[in-house]
Amino acid sequence: MFIEKLLLLISFTIPVFIPLLMWPSKKNFVFVQLFPFYLIAYVGGILFLFNYSVLIHHIPISNIFYLSYVMLIGAFFYALSFYLTYTSKVSWKNITEKKLEYYIQKAQNPDLWPRIERKLKFAVLILSIIAIVFFIYSYIKMGFVPMFTPNPMEAKYFAGKYQELYRPVAPFFRLALTINTIVTPFLIIFIFKEKKIKKKILFIFIYLILFLLVLVTLRRWYLAFPIITVALIFFSYYKNGKYALPFAIFYIIFFTIGSGIIDFILFFFGLSHFPNIIQIVAGAPDVADLLWFWDSFIKTNYEYSYGRTIYGGMIPYQYDWNPAVVTKLVIGASKTAASGGFRLPVQIEGYIAFGLIGTIIWSIYYGFIDGMYLKLIRNTFKAKIDNFLVFYLIITIVFIIYKIFRFFIRMFIDATVIMVLSMFIVFWAFKKITLFPSRLKDST
Repeated sequence: MFIEKLLLLISFTIPVFIPLLMWPSKKNFVFVQLFPFYLIAYVGGILFLFNYSVLIHHIPISNIFYLSYVMLIGAFFYALSFYLTYTSKVSWKNITEKKLEYYIQKAQNPDLWPRIERKLKFAVLILSIIAIVFFIYSYIKMGFVPMFTPNPMEAKYFAGKYQELYRPVAPFFRLALTINTIVTPFLIIFIFKEKKIKKKILFIFIYLILFLLVLVTLRRWYLAFPIITVALIFFSYYKNGKYALPFAIFYIIFFTIGSGIIDFILFFFGLSHFPNIIQIVAGAPDVADLLWFWDSFIKTNYEYSYGRTIYGGMIPYQYDWNPAVVTKLVIGASKTAASGGFRLPVQIEGYIAFGLIGTIIWSIYYGFIDGMYLKLIRNTFKAKIDNFLVFYLIITIVFIIYKIFRFFIRMFIDATVIMVLSMFIVFWAFKKITLFPSRLKDST
C-alpha cells in the first residue's frame, strides 16, 4: 500500500504548501496556520494510523486506490485554480479589491484611529455581555454544564439524554459561542493596548469570564482558535514580521503538544505513561476517519447528496444532510451519537455531492476562493497601517469577503452568524453601514 499512501500524502500536501509557493514570505500566516495540522493529522495519520484503520475496518485495496485517485485529481484542480486566481492579471476590483482598498485608505488615516477604537470597544463590550448572558442562561435552562456531567463527551455534543435539554436553548448557546469567536481577538488586543488601568482590568475581567464559560463546554477549538489567530497575525505584522519565524516554530511545537494535551496532563499527575507519538497523532485522526468514511460510503453505495450538503448546515436539529450528521450516518452511527462528525477534505465534500465531477467542481471553487483570500491578505500586508488594532480590523474584512464566497458552497449557521456579526463590527467601526462602500462619499 506504499503507492496509495504516497498518493494520499501528495494530495494532502499540495493544498497546504501552495500558499507558501505562491507567497514565500515570513508574513504568510495562512501557511503557518495550516502546517502543524498537516504534520499531525495528515503526515502523522498516514504514517501511524493508516495501517491500523485499514486493518480494523477491513478496507480493500481497491477502495484505498480509488480514494487516492479522487484525492489526487481534486488536488490537481485545486492547485490549478489557486494558481490562476492568485497570479491572474484580471481585475477583481468590482467585487473585492475596491472594497478592501476603501477601508485600507481609511485605516491609513491616523486621525480616524481614536474614533475607530472607541466604536470598536463599545461594539465588542456589548457583544461580550450578550454572549455572557446567553451562556449563563443556557446553562441554567439546561440544568447542566458539559464539563461537570456524568458523561462529559455526550454532553459536549448534546447527544443522548442531553439533546432535548439543549434544544430549547440551542440558538442562544450557539450564538454565544459564535460571538466569543469574534470578540476574543479584539479583547486580547484591547488588554495589551489599553493604557488606562480601569479599562484594562475591565477587558481582562470580561475575557476571563468568557474563557471560563467556554472552557466548561469542552470545545477547545473555541478557546484556542481566536488566540492562535490573533497571535499569528500579530507576529507576522509586528516589526515587519521580525519575530514571525520564531513564533511559527513555537506554534508548531505547541500545536503538536496540544494534540495530546490530555495525555500530557495525565502524565503530569502520574496517571499514565509519557505519551507516545501515536497518542499525539490520534488527537487529530483525520486520515483514519477519512478511510473509515470512504470505505463505508463505497461499500454501502450511499446516495449522493446532490447539493443538499451545501445548505445542510443551515438546517438545525440533526438534519440528515448536515455535513456533520451525514458522516455519522454513512458509517452506521446514530445521528445523535456523541460526536461532531468527521472533517472531510474538499475533494470528498464534492464527491459525496456529485461524484467525481463534484470533486472537480469543489476543488476548483475552493482553489479560487483560497487563492483570492491569500492575494487579499498579501495586499493588506503591503499597505502601511501603523496601528495593529486597525490592521486586524482590515484582516477581518478580508475574512468576511472569504466567508461570503465560501457561503455559496458550504453553508453553516455558525459561520453565517460570524460573517454577519463581523460585518456589523466593521461597518460600525467605520460608521458606514453599507455593503457597497465604493458608492459612498468620503465624509472625512
